[in-house]
Amino acid sequence: MHVIRVIPLATLPRSVPQELDYFWSATLPPGAVVRIPLGTRTVQAMVMGARPMAMDKLALKRATFALKRIAAVVHSEPQALPAQLAMARWLTRHYAAPAGVSLKTALAGGRLFPAEVSDHAPTDRTVKPLLVLGTPQTALRQVRTHLRSSAARVLLIAPERTIAEEFAEQIADREPVLFHGAMGIKATRHAFTRIRDGATLVIGTRSALFAPHPRLTHIVVEDPLHEAYKSDSAPRYAGPDVARTLAGLHGARLTFVSPSLSATHAFLESCRALTIRDERSQWPNVHVIDTRATRGVLSPYVQDDIDRTLADNGRILLYSARRAYASLARCEQCAAVPTCMRCTIPLRVHKHGTHEKDAMLICYHCASFEEVPVRCTSCGKGRLTAVGFAGSQKLASAVTQLIRRRNIPDVSVHVIDSDLVRTSTQERQVWEEIDCAPHPVVIATRMVLKHRYTRTFDLVVIPQADALSIHPDYRTEEQLIHQLEALAGFNPQKMSIQTWDLDGILSHAPGRSWNTWMKQELDIRQTLGWPPYARIVKLTVAHRDPDTVRHRAAAGADLLRRAAAHLGVTKNITLMGPSPGLVSRVNGKQHRHILLRTSLNDAALEQFLAYVPPEWTIDVDPRSIA
Repeated sequence: MHVIRVIPLATLPRSVPQELDYFWSATLPPGAVVRIPLGTRTVQAMVMGARPMAMDKLALKRATFALKRIAAVVHSEPQALPAQLAMARWLTRHYAAPAGVSLKTALAGGRLFPAEVSDHAPTDRTVKPLLVLGTPQTALRQVRTHLRSSAARVLLIAPERTIAEEFAEQIADREPVLFHGAMGIKATRHAFTRIRDGATLVIGTRSALFAPHPRLTHIVVEDPLHEAYKSDSAPRYAGPDVARTLAGLHGARLTFVSPSLSATHAFLESCRALTIRDERSQWPNVHVIDTRATRGVLSPYVQDDIDRTLADNGRILLYSARRAYASLARCEQCAAVPTCMRCTIPLRVHKHGTHEKDAMLICYHCASFEEVPVRCTSCGKGRLTAVGFAGSQKLASAVTQLIRRRNIPDVSVHVIDSDLVRTSTQERQVWEEIDCAPHPVVIATRMVLKHRYTRTFDLVVIPQADALSIHPDYRTEEQLIHQLEALAGFNPQKMSIQTWDLDGILSHAPGRSWNTWMKQELDIRQTLGWPPYARIVKLTVAHRDPDTVRHRAAAGADLLRRAAAHLGVTKNITLMGPSPGLVSRVNGKQHRHILLRTSLNDAALEQFLAYVPPEWTIDVDPRSIA
């Protein structure tokens, strides 16, 4: 008889043991799949280890419970590699996630596939990454350099599927394996077979980090600061952190290729835990324009820039911080702003025609919409006018009027945002039109940044830089720098930035003097105890009834304060809240947040977070604290 330790492929409450023991007549290898009795049902589970029952004979006699028998063996051969099992345990520990959810994530979404016995045992090596400041083409150069060795096994991670597919096309001569989470069962099985058989190059999104890699020598992560690397569902992992752990398990070299430097990167370099190499292209001629006295969305200076660039047969990109027409509507009489009935946010103005009446109000959180009322619903007298930050539609209208007013011939205006371009086919068609146009003016939101490795523009205009830096988060300015550096990847000769704040972060833009700002930022974060000098955990509770969510939030905060005192970690945890989120009601549900600022290690933090009530969600290292 043997004691078999398993992780159920089901979600267990965080307060109960995540790895369970059963018995079986024979030993089973790690990675085998069995069916176990769990309460009143039977579920599949994956074997994590086995030992002879004789080793636990005395403990089993003293136990107050009876060890249960495995119901059936589903797969007696391993369906996961040792590195995947080690990754599952790391996800559970680091992100305080249920082990079953972490295991499914480590198996690339719970995909079971026969795993051959690997002679490579997982290591626990500390990795010192290399950060290369450059463009996506820099990532491809890094890959080609690594592949010069016949023994190389390289994994290239991209933030989005379209970027991964473009990488695969550009390096098709090396016959890469493409893998992403949207692939079907047949395509996944084919990709896994090639990876298991020792493919030299695998390209994919963050899901490719969990493919069954028998051995890796190099991992390259393109644009590690991209928000798409953060998972929105449990275990809410961050792709670059998973890549670092995966590199440690395989003893592989890890390279990040990023357009910009973050405060965390600067901190790690100061601790000699990161090596930085700058391979960025030349910084364009940057002009920061004061628009406090400007009427309209385009200042006279920018209008002249557009006129001169088009006269020289140049290509122009206007980088919009918002889609739709305007960020809100406001009554001319009482200044009331229509808000969503299901979410506590202003409705955005969206136009579906050229006439003033061809407009509607849309909520971009729950997708509800309504026609613009003839009169204000609050006072019943005033008309509603579009105000606030201009969206891509309003910018397109302003550019079209400028072209007509100045009589500039052969100019085409193209808008790229998620309202108008919903599929990859539509996006490809829009770019084909742009490439064929003699004088294109492109107005695009952030989705344009993934094309900076194949397209160039002569002039880049940021009409409302302030709209990119108003989010209440300690990383907002850092993210603005990241977007500016990414826009520089289009190799423009000139970049014009309109702003109301000439003394803020944009004052460093003309000279690219981000290091001066970074040093000041790190001093502030160290004083206040924010990352990278501490970790942030965001706890969220939601309910449709406001009184219920307030009661649960207050009870949860009180429970956590008592738990910190019980565990003796009150000096290592600062609890902030509970408080409403930036959007306190989303899709009809009220939200309350608690922020934890902590210096605890993974094991101590996991022990503390076990006290979090089951109806709360846990987000370690959240994308936003708002």
